[in-house]
Amino acid sequence: MLRTFSITVILVILSFTSQAQFSDSTTNASNTKTSNTKGDPFALLSLFKGNPGRAALYSGVIPGAGQFYNKKYWKIPIVLAAEGAAINFLVQRSRSFRYWNQGLADMASGSITEFEGRDSPEQVKEVRDSRMQLRDYAIMGLVAVHIFQMAEAFVNRHLIEFDVSDDLSLSIRQNPNMVGLTLGLEF
Repeated sequence: MLRTFSITVILVILSFTSQAQFSDSTTNASNTKTSNTKGDPFALLSLFKGNPGRAALYSGVIPGAGQFYNKKYWKIPIVLAAEGAAINFLVQRSRSFRYWNQGLADMASGSITEFEGRDSPEQVKEVRDSRMQLRDYAIMGLVAVHIFQMAEAFVNRHLIEFDVSDDLSLSIRQNPNMVGLTLGLEF
C-alpha cells in the first residue's frame, strides 16, 4: 500500500508541467520549447524555473520557506503547526508500533506469558499489525501535508504573478450569425 502511494505521489509531481499566463507569448513560448528539449524529457526541471517553481522548491526543502518567499508571513505558523502535528502523530504511532512489536518478540521468545492483558501471541500480533497500519497512515499523512504546503506555495506564487487588469469584462451581446445571445469575455 505504501508502494502504491509512493508511485501515485511521484506521478502527481511529474504531472506539474502546465504553465500559467505569459506576458509575452512569443518569447516565452520559444523559451519553453527549448527548455523542455534540453535533456529533460518529462519537463520536471522546468517546474522549478521561475518564481512559482522556486517557491515550491523552497517549501520542499524547508517547510514554510515558500510562504516566506511569497511574503505571506501569516501562513508560516500554520504550515509549521501542520508539519509539527504530522511529525508528532508519526512519532507517537512509531513508538506504539515498536512497543507492541517488542511485546510480540518477548512473547515469541517465551520470556513473558502475558502482554497488556493479551495472553496469546496471535492477539498481540493483531494489535501490533493494527499499530503498524496506523504508523503507515501517519507516514502518508506527513507526506500529504508536505506536498500540500508545497502546492500551496506554488499556486500562491502563480496567483501573485497573475495579471488582473481593469480591461477584463463580461458582456452579453446578440450574435448576428445565430439566433440567441452570446457571452463575450474581453481582456
